Amino acid sequence: MAPAPPTVAFTTLGIAYTRRCPLECAHCFTESGPQVEGHLGVARTLAAIERFGPHVESIALSGGEPLLYPEEIAEVVAAVRERFHLYVVTGAYWAATERRTREVLDPLREAGLRHLELSWDPWHADFLDSEAFLRGIDAALARGFVLLVNLMGPRGAGPVREMAGALEARGVRIYWAALSFTGRAAGALDRPPASDRDVEGCKGVLTLSVDWDGVVRACCGPSLSAGPGSALYLGRLEDPDLEAAFEAARR
Repeated sequence: MAPAPPTVAFTTLGIAYTRRCPLECAHCFTESGPQVEGHLGVARTLAAIERFGPHVESIALSGGEPLLYPEEIAEVVAAVRERFHLYVVTGAYWAATERRTREVLDPLREAGLRHLELSWDPWHADFLDSEAFLRGIDAALARGFVLLVNLMGPRGAGPVREMAGALEARGVRIYWAALSFTGRAAGALDRPPASDRDVEGCKGVLTLSVDWDGVVRACCGPSLSAGPGSALYLGRLEDPDLEAAFEAARR
């Protein structure tokens, strides 16, 4: 008898809480921006966590920019923090002013959130400069958050190298992220030679994702174009046969 195929466990449930974002970065694979619609909401987010959370190691709330809705994210955190490891991924738009920083970070800490994952790169810098970003880092550290920063771009480039040094001096962990060249980046950016791609690879293949419309896929943002008929498309949260599709995707 042939052995059963191994079960591939997704490590992360990635929930793109909204497609809206106050930034409109040239490399954004979700093509987010201030005028873009898409909002999953608290109830559907909690339903997704209850359904898939037991099968993953961690849960990421991302976007777009989920912290356009800090009170809603705080509600989600408070509801699940005792049972699941959850973190929030943010572009740190809120770091532009001290007032918005307080309005965003304080409810999250009161709700029990401990981990924040922030993104910065030359395209983010078109909207949020390095000084403002680092003020946000300092404010988050002062509140006791555990931070990871996704950096993107050549490690030897001046602004990226300087940001990496400033983060290392603060004891902040860095993840060197890959540029996917999907979404807005496909038409806005030139693809560098393979020898110039100084990254740690894409972790999206181990991410089960739920987008702002409730569509479930077996990959993260770069799979957004995958619709019915694609091996990456599993269905919608309300689909009665979603559980069977999810189990098939784990094998």
